[in-house]
Amino acid sequence: MNRILILTFFIACGLLGKAQLLDVESPPYSRFLGELAGSNAEISGTILAAGLPADSIWVSVFKESSPNTLQFVKATQTNSTSGNYRIGDLDEGTYYLFAEPMTYSLRKLYAPTYYGDSAVWSLSKACYIQGTVSNKNINLTPIVTSTGNEAVNGSIMFGGDVPGYNEGDPVINASLFIYNIKNELIALTNSNGQGLYSFSNLPDKEIKIILNSPGKKSSGLIINPSKLDNELIFWVTGTRSYGIADPLDVNEEIQVQNTKIFPIPAKNSLNINNEDDYQFVSIYAVSGSLLVSGNLDDGYNQIDISSLDNGTYVLQLIGDQTTFNQTIIVE
Repeated sequence: MNRILILTFFIACGLLGKAQLLDVESPPYSRFLGELAGSNAEISGTILAAGLPADSIWVSVFKESSPNTLQFVKATQTNSTSGNYRIGDLDEGTYYLFAEPMTYSLRKLYAPTYYGDSAVWSLSKACYIQGTVSNKNINLTPIVTSTGNEAVNGSIMFGGDVPGYNEGDPVINASLFIYNIKNELIALTNSNGQGLYSFSNLPDKEIKIILNSPGKKSSGLIINPSKLDNELIFWVTGTRSYGIADPLDVNEEIQVQNTKIFPIPAKNSLNINNEDDYQFVSIYAVSGSLLVSGNLDDGYNQIDISSLDNGTYVLQLIGDQTTFNQTIIVE
């Protein structure tokens, strides 16, 4: 037993030394969670950066262990010359693949990316693995350079329906992404130990901020940083994540692109003049509970909110290409 322990110690030290020489970190998930045993299925492919094989990439495999919850299974590193990876000894089933740059130089240029070539889990694709599955390639999401003088900051908190957390508890090390109007990723950051985040050097233009919550649906918040007077709060509930602007930023009417929402504050009904092909409307409690939902027609719509008590709620409009979230006041 002592020989085994000593051998394990020297192997671990050797791997750590190799990681330091490569200027990389340990696998982002396996160092905390260990690996699940599997059978004889395997998956392989190539990780690409700007169309070329990428070196020093961690490729992790996850499965949905329960609704809205992902569990780490295994991880490996890409081949140093070909960008190829292979993960074997898996059970037959449906998995999610995740590629994360290991070196600081790559992290400045590319974001961690799921299979389906999306940095956001809810836009990724799942893989069904039976036997040997190959050519599951991932193109890393590039970070496009963007400059400006605007800033956005705020906090990320848990809703009241997440097991093990109280409503308002901070979400630590959560990933936030900012996209421009061309749907290009221009900035990303993570929340700190208090659940706080900040962005700087943003353009004075409309942007979309998405909180990435693996296993949960993520709704983007469309804002113009120059018109934002207060912090942005993001919530993670049992099934989804979303951002809301402070209701103090809203007065009488909300306008997103060409669609108008009024009156604000609202009483018994809310009017939506739908000019942007939104198809569905939902109203949530701030904690994440769905209270009102329905279809939207083009043009004028009147939504009955007489069942809602006085307070602050989250309005969500959903279309084929975009989702809009905003707090509203009912009185």
